[in-house]
Amino acid sequence: MTNKNYYPRGKLSEDDEGASAIVVSTTGNTVRIDFGKQVAWIGFDKKTALMLADALIQNANKIGTTQ
Repeated sequence: MTNKNYYPRGKLSEDDEGASAIVVSTTGNTVRIDFGKQVAWIGFDKKTALMLADALIQNANKIGTTQ
């Protein structure tokens, strides 16, 4: 059996399940982050954290009025 998990910065802890793609989208008045699977925690390097922040801001700005 082959381990298909990818650890871009090494395994961070015993419960680290490896890299996972996420999708940020807007549906109606909601910004949604889809992790693709159930997760207990997720870690980002600085560049990826800033990209996520930017994606959240861009999607929030698609919503017409502040809820």
